[in-house]
Amino acid sequence: MIRQEFPRVTPESVGIRSTDLLGLLRQFEQSDSELHSIMIMRHGQICLEGWWAPYASHIVHGLQSHTKTYAATAVGLAVTQGYVRLTDRIVELFPDLAPAHPSENLSLMTVHDVLCMGCGMETMPPPTVNWIRDFLATPVVHRPGTSFMYNSLGSTLLCAIVERVTGRKTADFLKTELFDKIGIDAADLLWEYMLDGTEVGGGGLYAKTEDNLRLMKLYADGGVWNGERLLSEDFVQRATTRQIDSATERLGNPLATDNFLGYGYQIWMCQPQGAYRADGAMGQFTIVVPERDLIISVTETANGAHWAQNTLNMIWEFLDRVGPDDRTLPENPQAAASLTQKIQQSAL
Repeated sequence: MIRQEFPRVTPESVGIRSTDLLGLLRQFEQSDSELHSIMIMRHGQICLEGWWAPYASHIVHGLQSHTKTYAATAVGLAVTQGYVRLTDRIVELFPDLAPAHPSENLSLMTVHDVLCMGCGMETMPPPTVNWIRDFLATPVVHRPGTSFMYNSLGSTLLCAIVERVTGRKTADFLKTELFDKIGIDAADLLWEYMLDGTEVGGGGLYAKTEDNLRLMKLYADGGVWNGERLLSEDFVQRATTRQIDSATERLGNPLATDNFLGYGYQIWMCQPQGAYRADGAMGQFTIVVPERDLIISVTETANGAHWAQNTLNMIWEFLDRVGPDDRTLPENPQAAASLTQKIQQSAL
């Protein structure tokens, strides 16, 4: 594994006030969320990192649906390397598991549709040992690509697609084609598995906070890491921009307003212009803000969708106080020392 450590710098050197970061941390702690970690990167440099004991930098954390972005990235690698195309039809990838006479809508479903939660289904089958066969037997009510339904089993199908087209387990494929290159130690990760041995791409990964930040830095840098293109420019552009309207989320989750703004490839769009995020239940966020050259990674236990949205709202308010990406500020040793002390003393 090749691991390049990121420089650690003061907030002021990248145009962020230590006092603003202190205010953000205090807001988090006064909310109904239980913050576990935060890392902030600007201009490729870490200006804030902290864990609330007993959590620590070396401890993996349940990612919930943040896992989906890892699964989509595995597909992106396979697409970039020519194993599969976004236009490939699912019934043709799994002819042995598809119904003998698939419906027209099922026949039309492509890799792209699964990536953007546009399978066209209205229900998901339970996770049995024959889950792929059951998934393909589920009625596809809407023309694929036209109707959003948050489909975690579809996200796990992404791992099955990678295994089918590469002949390798998704975890092994990610290790050699991604993790070893961007500095994620695969030996530290934990995966949950379906009954047939497929990785649970919909929510089964445990990883460290910096792992999440490294994953999303690859997207922020357009799919290139240390001069090597890992993800095609087209895949990154599609993944990080709206591929389908997600406004129907308002019906079942009315408080999660950042879920109504559109969906890319297992990545949500955000309120700030051009921003996007990997997102797991209870507030596992890694947010990329291109206009600020900023990445924020958070793990927490937020009590329900409302409080996870509250975390995002506090972050959006903080971003309003962050200046242009070419700005530096005078050093503030007293505030920086208070911020360091705050982080060092943080505990649940």
